[in-house]
Amino acid sequence: MFDFTTPICDIKGKPIVINEETGETKPLADLIAEALLADDPDTKATGADKLRRHGLAQRLAMADAPLELTAKEQTVINEQCGKYLNPLAYGQVAAVLGVKAKGEE
Repeated sequence: MFDFTTPICDIKGKPIVINEETGETKPLADLIAEALLADDPDTKATGADKLRRHGLAQRLAMADAPLELTAKEQTVINEQCGKYLNPLAYGQVAAVLGVKAKGEE
């Protein structure tokens, strides 16, 4: 089970507040969904690939509890987030997925 409902945190581990009035934070799932929906003309993704990424992004964005993910879904999330997220955000996604940098296994 993978919990992407946790808020995105700053480098010190404090949740980043996106609305000071309400204290609202942004969950990791939202960032992952944005990465999954990003278009990369260099990869020449097929329509089927785009539909799969769209479905996964929608599942993540709508989840209010931890999700079960297939190995393929984990790989897609890891690859897309590795391309499109900054190191701070990607590090948090990788931690939830259990991904370690080469040499840290």
